[in-house]
Amino acid sequence: MLPDFKIYNASAGAGKTFNLVREYLKICLRSDEEHRFMEILAITFTNKAAQEMKDRILLKLQEISLYPTADPDPKYTRALAEELGLSPEALAARALRNLKQILHSYSAFAVSTIDSFTNRLIRSFSRELSLSSNYQVETEGDLMLEEALDRLLAKLEDGDQISGMLMRFIEGELDQDRS
Repeated sequence: MLPDFKIYNASAGAGKTFNLVREYLKICLRSDEEHRFMEILAITFTNKAAQEMKDRILLKLQEISLYPTADPDPKYTRALAEELGLSPEALAARALRNLKQILHSYSAFAVSTIDSFTNRLIRSFSRELSLSSNYQVETEGDLMLEEALDRLLAKLEDGDQISGMLMRFIEGELDQDRS
């Protein structure tokens, strides 16, 4: 059986985070398995959105776990419990176990941006991809160009083929009054 994939595309303020958190909680709390969160991958575009989603998931798990005595939104808890076919008390117990497990294994709490997920995936297969295990992703083009030029210039030796080509290029640019 293939896992369910859901994509939410809506403008700002349309309730995407609310819906994503609710879907995450439904998947997480559907079974009594307390490590279920390790099987869920939630991806968003910005670090701010990923952090907001993590914060809301943790907050909702905490709120649900307080049912019925201190739950600030018991209506939400009862509706979610009904949707999952559980009593609100059983849902509260699951929420508490999941909250503890997420906090205990926070690095496995996979709510991230597309780029951080891709980077994590590449790092996992760095050896197979013939990459250094301590590679770094650089997003600033000017910085990358400057570093590449520094490396090239450091490798140049007087009289070698590359330095001769580079000098001819520079002379040609200067002859045409270009920097």
